[in-house]
Amino acid sequence: MAAGNLTAADIVSATAFVIVMIFLVNLLVCLMTDALNNYWIRSAKEEEASPPAGHVRGNVAAVKAAQIVPTQYADQRIAV
Repeated sequence: MAAGNLTAADIVSATAFVIVMIFLVNLLVCLMTDALNNYWIRSAKEEEASPPAGHVRGNVAAVKAAQIVPTQYADQRIAV
């Protein structure tokens, strides 16, 4: 580029540069977001897998007290 003279090629080049930079920043943001989501999901699963002492997950007493009554369909199988 000459001093003070913008040509069409300069404008196209600058526009292409801006588009590529926007794409790269967007890609970086997407990758970092995905990495953070995976980290948060993994952290949540680890917390769920090792609950603190004395912690009961769900209503265990209600599940144990529930009577499972077989129905007339209990012995039927799905034919494929």
